[in-house]
Amino acid sequence: MLDYLYNIVPLVPDVVVLLVCGAVFGVLGLLISKAAYFLWFSHWKTPTSHEDKIADTVHASLLGIIAFFLALVTTSDFGSFNKADSLATTEALQVSRIDRELEGLGELGLEGRRVLARYVAHVVEDEWPRLAGRPQSLSPLAKRDLEQLWREIRAVQKRLGPEMGSLRSDLSSLVASVEEARIGRLSASISAVPDVFWIMMMTFFVAASALSGRKVIKGHGMQINMLYMCAFGLIVGINIIIDNPFDGQTSVKPDRIVRALTIDPALPAADGRAQ
Repeated sequence: MLDYLYNIVPLVPDVVVLLVCGAVFGVLGLLISKAAYFLWFSHWKTPTSHEDKIADTVHASLLGIIAFFLALVTTSDFGSFNKADSLATTEALQVSRIDRELEGLGELGLEGRRVLARYVAHVVEDEWPRLAGRPQSLSPLAKRDLEQLWREIRAVQKRLGPEMGSLRSDLSSLVASVEEARIGRLSASISAVPDVFWIMMMTFFVAASALSGRKVIKGHGMQINMLYMCAFGLIVGINIIIDNPFDGQTSVKPDRIVRALTIDPALPAADGRAQ
């Protein structure tokens, strides 16, 4: 169910996600509190001042727990988003360096540049969509291209003279960095917050809303309760939006990786196949 929700949310604008989450949690919180009063608390005898104090303490503690855990989740999600953005920038830089080094080799590096361009094309067309939806995965096409790139690099290295030993080492290091950044993108796309956490948070939300209905809720109390629960919903909406850095309006785009190339990915390979 949660996977379905996360796959649907990126299809709508971020503002809509925030407004819907805020409205749903605000209304839901009010309905739960009213239901708790009519179905449970209205049948109790009038509580003593000591009992009221205990209930207020528990209610405030639940609200504090919700705020604390939401802060932790939001920090974690923003950390993952920033990590994904940094990895995409790093990968673009390394792709640009590989392309530049191969370009300097002229005809010797041409096929390697074509393979690199094909890898970038598959990252954009196949891998990014795979990272955007649950369950996330890496593209087998991009993996195949990366393996082919390694073979091309090895072939180039064998043909380089002893005086170009530093270039041989640089090419291996650069391709390894691209591979590491690619694996890092998969890690960043998978939420560090387990789904069971949201079940626990919803339990706290229901409990806090129910405790708001210990007494008859009048107009002012209804507004305050709804505003707080709307704020809760807005924070949940933000976490849903940034939970996966590779999909939706607020996301890390692959454009910088494409711009790192100076060769057209549509150029044919040496064997005449389209890229």
